[in-house]
Amino acid sequence: MKALQKRSKIEQVVDSIKSSIAGGDFKVGAKLPSEDSISNTLRVSRSTVREAFKVLQEKGYLELRPGRGAFAMNTRSKDTLMSNNGMSVIKRIPVTAQIAESIREAIVKGHFQIGDKLPPELKLCEMLKVSRPSIREAMQLLQAEGYVELLPGRGAFVRESKSRLRHCQALVYCLESQFEGFYRDSESLGVSGCPYGN
Repeated sequence: MKALQKRSKIEQVVDSIKSSIAGGDFKVGAKLPSEDSISNTLRVSRSTVREAFKVLQEKGYLELRPGRGAFAMNTRSKDTLMSNNGMSVIKRIPVTAQIAESIREAIVKGHFQIGDKLPPELKLCEMLKVSRPSIREAMQLLQAEGYVELLPGRGAFVRESKSRLRHCQALVYCLESQFEGFYRDSESLGVSGCPYGN
C-alpha cells in the first residue's frame, strides 16, 4: 500500500486500499489485513481505517463480515436492481454468492451430472479468480441448498436437490392435471384419442 500524503485521511486510506485491490495485491475474496495492521502501515487511527472500510464497502470494493474482517470484492461484479417505490436501489452481490451462483448454474445446465465430482478448491480458485475461503463458503452454501455433498478428504459431489426435485414433481403434476382435463373435455365432445394422431 502507498504511503499517505496530505489530504483527507479517510480518502487517502480509501484510495490506497482501492489501488491495492485494483492492482491485484488482494485477490477477490481474500481477507485484508486487520484494522490495527493497516493503521500501523498507513500511520492513521483505527477509526479512520474503519470509516474507510465503510466507504469501500458502499463502493463495492469490500465486504465487511462481522467478527471476521474485510474481504476484497470483484469491482466488476453484477449489480441487482430492487424496486423501491418506483426507484431502483443497487445492491452488490457478495463474492460468495457469485461463486455459488456460477457453480449452481453449471450444475443446472448439465455441465456437471448428479454424482460427478466438482473440480478441487485450488482449481476453482484458479478458474474463478477468487480465494480459497470464498470457495469453501460457497460450497457450504450449495451443500445447504442440496446441490452438492461435501465428503471429507474426497471433495464436493453433485447431488439431486430436494427443492429441484419437488419443483419437477410439481411441474409434472400440473402437466398431468392439464392433460386429464383435456381428455375429459375431448370425451365430452365426442373426440377420442390424440388429436395429432400417431
